[in-house]
Amino acid sequence: MPLPEGGWLLIQGGVLAGAGTGGGPRAVPDAPRTAVVLQPASRADLLPVLLALYGLTARERQMAELLISGHGTDRIVRTLGISQHTVRDHTKAIFATVNVVSWAELTAVLSAEVSGPVQVGPDHAMGPCPASVGIAG
Repeated sequence: MPLPEGGWLLIQGGVLAGAGTGGGPRAVPDAPRTAVVLQPASRADLLPVLLALYGLTARERQMAELLISGHGTDRIVRTLGISQHTVRDHTKAIFATVNVVSWAELTAVLSAEVSGPVQVGPDHAMGPCPASVGIAG
């Protein structure tokens, strides 16, 4: 969820195991209880979601995370067990999907999105990234 001052809020929830409602006449001993945690979202929390919002495939998301982390072609080849040709093909597909032409531009666009909702200017032909309208939808 985007924050008005920039950045994102991470909302996590889950059912607490074995938590009844306590005593009293209206108590339901085995009723499930839910915990909700709100915290500022880190870059590591947001990047996979943002890449998915761009519509990248699972392999392209893996590659994009490695590219953004500064890994070169040789390291990506070793890490993912794919050829240099495949790395180049995935890189081209990622750049085309995000509408960038370089690793530096990819990093800049995604970093801006991670920092908070942004309106991408007219020089960025794709227009606003899907995340600009809010991850929480």
